[in-house]
Amino acid sequence: MRFHLIFGIATALSVVAAHAATPAKKKPLAVKAPASLAVYAGKYPFDKVGGVDFYAHPLVKAGVAKAVPDPKVRQFILGRTGPASPIALTAGRILASGCEQHNCGDHGWSMLIGEKGDNPEICHHDAATMGEKSTWYRPGAAPQLRADPCPQA
Repeated sequence: MRFHLIFGIATALSVVAAHAATPAKKKPLAVKAPASLAVYAGKYPFDKVGGVDFYAHPLVKAGVAKAVPDPKVRQFILGRTGPASPIALTAGRILASGCEQHNCGDHGWSMLIGEKGDNPEICHHDAATMGEKSTWYRPGAAPQLRADPCPQA
């Protein structure tokens, strides 16, 4: 009987010790997107502010969705697949730009967007289909092919 008592206590202690050693599951930290896109100025689009990178910011995603009807172009811009320049603040608007890995001169994009996500203008350049021209997208307007290149941040 004494063996069973000691064995039972030892088993109970090992269960308690194992439970105590198991780390408690941490709740994910609340992520809050900054209210203004201006906080990204000087940062790369993949740098996080408040736990949110520029590409994932709801104002940026909504602006691109409003302006660009082509899902392939939206994915190219928001997909984080190639190099990007630091974001610039110019005349009260955010300028972000990027390009295709190993093909920057021929396939790139840029975005001008207000600090609150308003008035987005998206430029997409693909030399294979556009030559020297670029396509500009704005909400409520048809895409416009222009002779000027996409601006770079």
